[in-house]
Amino acid sequence: MKYRELKKKKKENIIVINFERPLQEDVYQDFLKSIRKLRFLCKKKVNLHITIHHKDIDITKEKDQRILNLYHIEKAINIKNKKDRYEYIYDTVCDYLDNCFQGKNLCEFKDNKCLGDRNKKFEKSCGCCHGKTRGTCKYLVNGSCSIKCMGCKLFTCPSLKKKGIKFRIKDIPLLNYFFNLRQKEVLAYTIFTPRDQVIERLIKFRW
Repeated sequence: MKYRELKKKKKENIIVINFERPLQEDVYQDFLKSIRKLRFLCKKKVNLHITIHHKDIDITKEKDQRILNLYHIEKAINIKNKKDRYEYIYDTVCDYLDNCFQGKNLCEFKDNKCLGDRNKKFEKSCGCCHGKTRGTCKYLVNGSCSIKCMGCKLFTCPSLKKKGIKFRIKDIPLLNYFFNLRQKEVLAYTIFTPRDQVIERLIKFRW
C-alpha cells in the first residue's frame, strides 16, 4: 500500500496520516517523497498529525529509526517559524549523530586515540578536531568539543569509510527534505563553527 492510499483527512486544520505497524518500507519511502508537499500544505495554520495504528508515537519506547523520523518530521513541519524549525532540526540531528558515534563508539577510541589516529600513529591525538590548514579547533576544550557543529558531526574519516560507515545528508530525512542545496552545503562544509552561527547562515540562504 502506497502513501497516497493511506487514510488521510483534513479536519479542523489538521492533516491526519495513520501508518500501520509493522511499517512497510515502500510506504515509508513513499511518505518521504511527499514531505515537501506536506510542508506546503501545512505552511500556515494547518498542522500534521502522524499516528501508528491510530496512536501517537511514543519516542521513549520506540527503537525503529524510521518511526522516530516520522515523529521528528511531524514536529518540524508543525513549527511554523523558520528559525525555530531550523534549531529543532539542527539539535535533533546533532543528538542523533552523537548517539551514533558515542553510543556505538564508532571511532573506536582507545587510550584517548581514535582509529584514524592509531592508523597514522600520531604522537598527539586530536582526531577530526585537527585540520591540516586550520590547526586544532579552538573549541576543543580538555579533550571535549564545547560546541554543536553539524559539519564536524557529519564528517567521517577515511578509516571509518573503509568500514562502510558514512553519514550523508541525503540519508537523513530532516536534512534532506527541509533544506535547499545551498543550505545543505552550509551544513556539510561549515566546520569548527558554533551552532548559532550555522543557524544564521541557514536563515540567510532559506527559500
